[in-house]
Amino acid sequence: MTKNNIDKDCIISNEIPEDDFETFFDELEREWQQFNAELMRADAAIDLCLAMMEILGNFHKNMLSLSLSFPTLESNPEESTNFLTGIICSGIISA
Repeated sequence: MTKNNIDKDCIISNEIPEDDFETFFDELEREWQQFNAELMRADAAIDLCLAMMEILGNFHKNMLSLSLSFPTLESNPEESTNFLTGIICSGIISA
């Protein structure tokens, strides 16, 4: 575009110095870059949360399964439950 085409297409007041437009444009560009960076971080956080949903679901299911053995530990306090306690601890780590 030539200067004449710009003058015809855009009606810009002669009262505002051109430096103000450049400063304003630079500020807008900087704010857009900050917003874009924050949006990318938010997108990564959302992706992480979505990926963790399945993992946390499996963890919850495994912990519920392990909790079925807790009544056995409480029902016979006079019997040795060291082996079962060890299996539960191993299961918690595996979960």
